[in-house]
Amino acid sequence: MAQADTVSGTNGEATVLTAGCPSDGWYGGVNSRCTSLSSGALFHQKWHPTSGTGEIKTWYVKSSGSAISMKLGYVQGGTTHYGSTVSQVSGTTKTKTWSTSYDNVCSATTGVMSVSGQGLFQTPSAHC
Repeated sequence: MAQADTVSGTNGEATVLTAGCPSDGWYGGVNSRCTSLSSGALFHQKWHPTSGTGEIKTWYVKSSGSAISMKLGYVQGGTTHYGSTVSQVSGTTKTKTWSTSYDNVCSATTGVMSVSGQGLFQTPSAHC
């Protein structure tokens, strides 16, 4: 199991963190979601750096286990967008960021990670 820490939640209750992901899947506003996995945590976030542009980002913090071959992506409107396949070892973070239009930032997206031989993992939906 990935390393777990605790922080104080919004109502003062303890929230368990696995590789930095609270057990409720919220680590920021509605545009920031995560999923705790047995060997790390998958994160997904989107924002608009300027009034006319947007960015969508998915990353995986691998805190334990053997090396994997995977690709990060996001799902929006039934279409999955993936980055390149990469290898990842324990103790590292892999990140993929996509530039998009400002309007795409407010539509619902889900972060995904496809791991060779293990399947697909996803975050809860992020939205505005």
